[in-house]
This record gives sequence, C-alpha cells and structure tokens, in this order.
Amino acid sequence: MRWLFVLLLALNLVYIAWQVLAPTTELHVNTAPVKNVRSLVLLSESVPPDASPVPQNITVSTIAAEHSNDEVDNEVSVKDSVNNDLAFGPSVTVDEKKDAPIREQRLQADSCFSLGPFRDLDTLRNLTRELKPYVKTTYFRGKEVKKRSLYWVYIRPAKNRVTAVATSKRLKAKKVKDFYLIREGDKNNGISLGYFRSQSGAKRLLSDVKKLGFDVVMEPVYKSYTIYWLDYQLAHDFTLPESIIAKYIKLEKKEKVGQSARDCFS
Repeated sequence: MRWLFVLLLALNLVYIAWQVLAPTTELHVNTAPVKNVRSLVLLSESVPPDASPVPQNITVSTIAAEHSNDEVDNEVSVKDSVNNDLAFGPSVTVDEKKDAPIREQRLQADSCFSLGPFRDLDTLRNLTRELKPYVKTTYFRGKEVKKRSLYWVYIRPAKNRVTAVATSKRLKAKKVKDFYLIREGDKNNGISLGYFRSQSGAKRLLSDVKKLGFDVVMEPVYKSYTIYWLDYQLAHDFTLPESIIAKYIKLEKKEKVGQSARDCFS
C-alpha cells in the first residue's frame, strides 16, 4: 500500500509540472469556421468601422460651432425641400385662395332661380323640357298646403240615433227641407244643413235655424293639395327666354306664378 501511494503521488507531481511548463497555444486559430455563425469578438477588441481619431487640439467651441452649422444646413435643406414641393403646385397666393370660393359663390348665386308655385305637376314637367337647353341643373320642390274652400253648417250630433231622427222630424215640421242625417265619422248622429262657398250665406242659414231652436254650428272646410316650384341653374353664358316663362305663367290659372333668385348652395 505504501508503494502504491508513493506511485500515485509521483504521477500527480509529473502532471502538474507538465501543465506548468507546457507552452500556451491559441486553440481557436486553426479551427475551421462554422457556416452562418459570426465569430465572437470581445467588447474591448471591437472598433467602429467609421471611427476616426479626434484631434486632441480641437476645442469645445469649435465642435459646438460645427454642430450649429450642421443644424443650419439641415434647416435650409428642409426649407428648400418644402419650397420645391410648393413650386410644382398651383401658383395661388393666400389671398387668392380665400377669394376664389367667394367669386364662385357670387357667380352661381346670380344664375340660380326658383319658378312657381304650380299646382299641375305635368305642366311643370313640360316647362322643364323646354328649359333643358338653357339650364345646367333642375329639380322639383313640393309643399303641401291647406286652403279654406267651404263653410259647413250642421246641427251638433245627438247622443243616439233615436234622438237624431226626432230632431230631423222637428226640422221638417219647421219647413226646413235641405238636410240629411250623418251616419258615420266624428259627426255621427248629427244633421248636415249644407256647404256654402261664401261665409255670408253660411252665416245667414246659421242665424235662421238657430231662431227655430236648434243647436247649429258653422265650421270651415279645408282642402289639402300640393304646390310645386322649379329650382334651376342657368348654364354658363345663357339667358332664359322671357317668352317661355310668360307662357307657363298664363297656363297656371289657380296660383300666382313668379320667379325669384335663390342661393345655389342652399
């Protein structure tokens, strides 16, 4: 055992001496590079590719001045770029841009009109066909209106049919002949005495029947209908012939037709 221990100790001492005395070698020098893998470089060994030594005799003020000049050059180049871009656009000043829409609005406002009202839509369509060579755009505009047309005289509705029939017999006894019993609607069981175009005629009957002891009412009757206008814009350098307007004004018997300027943008 003692000899075995001495032998192992001697081997260890020889190995240590070989490691200390052996020359150092660069193991990676002769190693073949691996494809698509960059070689490792220590941070202390890296050098910027465009790095150049800065002269030691340059001052802080000189560096600041050069940096200021670079900023001025950049500002000038940006301004030149903007000016070059504007040079290819329309040569319109700021004042001209503001005035252009105003001039266009005035021009169009002077050439836009409304003509009406008309009751007959077919008449308006015929007018539009005749205006077609002189106008740029046309469209119809309608409005529903109510107009008092008649006056209705009637006896207020009774509570039931029996009472209404009794009232009609009383009218006959008083020599009132022109009436009829209302059988439907909100005036059911009332008695109609007639419709009158003139208010004076309706009031006269109202007064006469009231004197006979009946609860009589006069009510205006309204008629609903639609009236139309033609809005149009004249074509450039065209004038609408007055003969066309005069012709269709005469054709419209029920309404007073007129022409008025309008805003083209409305």
